[in-house]
Amino acid sequence: MVAIGDELVTGQCVDTNSAWLAGALGAAGCAVGRVTVIGDGQADVVDALRAACLRSRVVVTTGGLGPTVDDRTRAACAELAGVRSYFDEAAWRDIEALFRAMGRPDPSKIAQSNRLQAEFPVGSRVLPNRCGTAPGFALEVGNATLFALPGVPHEMRAMWQEQVVPHLATLAGGALHSRLLHVIGCTEAQLGERIGGFMAEGAATRVGITASQGQLTIRVLGFDAAQVDAIAGTLRHEVGALLVYEGHHSLADELVQRLRARGVSLATAESCTGGLLGGAITACPGASEVFLGGFVTYSDAAKARDLGVDPELIAEYGAVSEPVAAAMAQGVAERTGARIGVSITGVAGPTGGTPAKPVGTVCFGLSVDGASSSTERRFGALGRELVRQRSVREALLQVVRSLRGID
Repeated sequence: MVAIGDELVTGQCVDTNSAWLAGALGAAGCAVGRVTVIGDGQADVVDALRAACLRSRVVVTTGGLGPTVDDRTRAACAELAGVRSYFDEAAWRDIEALFRAMGRPDPSKIAQSNRLQAEFPVGSRVLPNRCGTAPGFALEVGNATLFALPGVPHEMRAMWQEQVVPHLATLAGGALHSRLLHVIGCTEAQLGERIGGFMAEGAATRVGITASQGQLTIRVLGFDAAQVDAIAGTLRHEVGALLVYEGHHSLADELVQRLRARGVSLATAESCTGGLLGGAITACPGASEVFLGGFVTYSDAAKARDLGVDPELIAEYGAVSEPVAAAMAQGVAERTGARIGVSITGVAGPTGGTPAKPVGTVCFGLSVDGASSSTERRFGALGRELVRQRSVREALLQVVRSLRGID
């Protein structure tokens, strides 16, 4: 994959397209060997594409298909293939039709620079763009097939599904199967020592580990579905109780699925995370069946008023304490009627810490069918946003684990 754009190499934009495409390529049977991010310079684009086409049978580019002079992917591909560019009348009619649908029916009002988006290397196959004005194209370069896609994420994804996937099926020779096992409770090094024997270089079925925000994911990839399943089963036994869940979905999705399967309701009470936990849950399909609501009680007064936390409890232990976290969880469960209440209260930083409760100290409360409990975690001074994100993950994990004892 080659992601193109000065905005990517200068840090103005994050290259989310490559992450999404890596998963999509794997599902289509293509193992990704390398991801390259480059600026808009035509010589740089040509060099990157030439190297990619020598390495791989399939090359996917994103970006550089806009109407301005710094959109040079079309010209770079023509130079690479040693062909001229041509103007495609059908593609231009599609662009005009899109402008009409946007309320700009007069062709004279369309900028002439938009005509650049209807130019393609000779020999390429145009990939229509129903979501925008930048058609893509497919081009044979030596032994490689190059797909040039727009950089706008929703346009790229639609074009991928509608135009590229059907063509890839004839190139890949089979689907790449994958299993993801999500593990919490050990370090990456410890997990590597435990499953290192499965991670041999050059194995037909590849096993790897990815670490992200305190969660480890074991990847099992291969073209032999039976072998992938067998290795995943062995790894499942190796990691034992460290395994939280399996699949390509998020921890929040896993929680919502388990709540729905058991018919259990949930409510949240948040302080330092300011609604991030409720946001993570409501982002999941089906959350409305089990999530009753949440309170953001940032101040001590709000904790007392909205959740019924005893002000004397706060005065004695402090807002960031296990007793207060337990009372918050109990209060939100009682006020909403949820079977499970979960709470978060902490010091996200960068200020507000004390020797007894340094920045990164977060307390969690859990109320399950009226029985409350609490825990404290110290994430360290990771930065305000990362402490908040890890707090959300920890709260989700605690609820997932609490469901093991609920039918």
